[in-house]
Amino acid sequence: MCALLAMAAVRHAHNLPGTLKIGPEGLSVWSKAGILRAQGRITGCSQWSGSALMVWGEEDGGRLHRLLIMADMLERGVFRELAVLARRSAHA
Repeated sequence: MCALLAMAAVRHAHNLPGTLKIGPEGLSVWSKAGILRAQGRITGCSQWSGSALMVWGEEDGGRLHRLLIMADMLERGVFRELAVLARRSAHA
């Protein structure tokens, strides 16, 4: 049982978002293992004060991905820049 739990924990850690890219073509989220987890254009964005940011991305096939980013996950300036880029992309 311990080995099974350890394997599940390692798999979960590799699937966590490791890299987030926002650009003119949209949003892409890569896992820590280097696997593309989600990619598409930004269709919406919500920000709760300076503490959390929710970004919605839609793939070409219509699948919707939601990404919740907490402010303490990033440096303060990086979080602000990400929020501005997400809002601009959502309204474009």
